[in-house]
Amino acid sequence: MHTMSLQSYWFQQIKDGHKMYEGRVYDSKRRKIQINDYIVFTNEDNDEKIIKKVKELHIFSSFEEMLNHISLSLILPGILSVEEGISIYHNIPLYKENALIYGVVAIEFY
Repeated sequence: MHTMSLQSYWFQQIKDGHKMYEGRVYDSKRRKIQINDYIVFTNEDNDEKIIKKVKELHIFSSFEEMLNHISLSLILPGILSVEEGISIYHNIPLYKENALIYGVVAIEFY
């Protein structure tokens, strides 16, 4: 069982069935995730939780590569361009730097 916290908007997108992938830096914590594992996503605003089963792991060298290969509507619902998506990830502290070191994973879930 793995845990990840999400901003309320992204949590709700998973809960509503719109967001089918979670993009993260492929660091040591994410490298432990295996297909058929479970992830507990926690809403940062109210501690609500939802559990999803990992369907597939898609590894990329950058957020740009990830967003060019996976439909924006499934990984970042409501975002209209790859550039806007990259900006969202790069605004998270250390994500830009760590993505260069570790790469990126798009976690596909049921």
